[in-house]
Amino acid sequence: MGIKPRFNPADVAKKFDALLDFIQDETVRALQYVGEQAVTYARSIPDPDHGGLGFKDHTANLRSSIGYAVYYNGEQITGSYEGTPEGTQQGQNLANKAAEGTRGFALVVTAGMYYAVYVESKGRDVLSSAEQKAAQWLQTELDDIKQAVIEYWKQI
Repeated sequence: MGIKPRFNPADVAKKFDALLDFIQDETVRALQYVGEQAVTYARSIPDPDHGGLGFKDHTANLRSSIGYAVYYNGEQITGSYEGTPEGTQQGQNLANKAAEGTRGFALVVTAGMYYAVYVESKGRDVLSSAEQKAAQWLQTELDDIKQAVIEYWKQI
């Protein structure tokens, strides 16, 4: 009298494939959320005329170049750049360049105009504080994914 399984290897593979799909979907969702939050935060930093450490955006190109993209193995899955054509194009180009050759998932948040670093070096906050916040948001999202995976596994 032996133990007889009521499943076969294909059943096990199917469960693990479902789990992997769930993890990937949750990862994209989390990275998209963090990207959106970081962009919203960066774009909302008040300029000096309004008591903030932000910057005066004379052409709207710098603010338009602030955006994000989520990649998987170097291929863009989702992202958001809004505003002037020049700013959005520069932001997207920088994100694509940063993601070249990446493996796995990547979130790229950019201020794509060539002078963004110069503006930051003058004490203005273009993206720095948003980057710090994004690290905190990402940790929270990863903790949420971990808990969601545990709950999902219990259900399948």
